[in-house]
Amino acid sequence: MLRWPGEQEQVMNPAEFIPLAEKEGMIEQVTDYVIDNVFRDLGDYLATHADRYVSINLSASDFHTSRLIARINQKTEQYAVRPQQIKFEVTEHAFLDVEKMTPIILAFRQAGYEVAIDD
Repeated sequence: MLRWPGEQEQVMNPAEFIPLAEKEGMIEQVTDYVIDNVFRDLGDYLATHADRYVSINLSASDFHTSRLIARINQKTEQYAVRPQQIKFEVTEHAFLDVEKMTPIILAFRQAGYEVAIDD
């Protein structure tokens, strides 16, 4: 679970800092941080345990560009992880712009990744 260290040892949950990252145009950096750390921490494990998977929550903003799928494909190749072992969860409000989302979700699915709605 992604958390952000706050002041006086308080920890902020994603509902608090993800909207701010989106507003400030920093969501790509947050997502890259998550992707890099998931693969760094779990890549070798997933490569040797084909029956296991990891779920990653993505922001609606992450689906407005095809850049992300290229980055994830690079990581799956680097760590020898099967795309079927990576599942993405996207909040319902991400699907409000179906016209924009559909081609990107199809690209994820065609690459072998599962995309689910996180309520």
